[in-house]
Amino acid sequence: MDESLEEIFYSREYRYDRKNRLNHFADEEGAMTRLFYDKNDRVRKVVRPEQYEEQKDDGIGLSYTYDRTGNISSVWEGGGLIMITEQIKKLLGVSSIPTERTVPGTQLFEGREYCYVSNNSQKDFKKTFDELVDYVSPPIPKDGGVINEACKLTLPNGEIFQAISYRGDIEGWRRQIEQGAKALNEKIAKIETDSIVLDDMQSFRLTDCRIDFD
Repeated sequence: MDESLEEIFYSREYRYDRKNRLNHFADEEGAMTRLFYDKNDRVRKVVRPEQYEEQKDDGIGLSYTYDRTGNISSVWEGGGLIMITEQIKKLLGVSSIPTERTVPGTQLFEGREYCYVSNNSQKDFKKTFDELVDYVSPPIPKDGGVINEACKLTLPNGEIFQAISYRGDIEGWRRQIEQGAKALNEKIAKIETDSIVLDDMQSFRLTDCRIDFD
């Protein structure tokens, strides 16, 4: 990777258990969040980075109890009750914790933009990703970072697209990626509602695509 990009390059790590439930999440700085589940596949405990003990793969964390309808009824930390249902609803505006993986771009987050890049070479996308990001030097974006979202879409016509996202200088990163893709002879695509739309305006419904998470 171009040294000029080192300070603005970010990566995240996701790990899943045998039931495809997110159980480890490391942020851009490597800080680990650990999740545990009950027999009904509900989050029963979340260990935040500042509580996580790597040797134990555990920590004090926040523990959750549920009512008969499956909604969170209380939150405990280190054996002490810290929050009950009404407080949770007021603070979060939700009654449960979402943990299932979603296709990047189907949910929008302020300050982050998603796009998909074709991988016609069929080589390890990590290499394509580095080439894509490094191609324009010095880099166009002034700040922020770009990450590989570890999601692959195989279209009905056999083309493969990989998800990436960027934050900070959104316009700068968009240009950086578009110019890199053009130089590598790769296509760009975006998610629009329930479809993936290519830069040549071809459109495919996500339900017709194969979706793989790395």
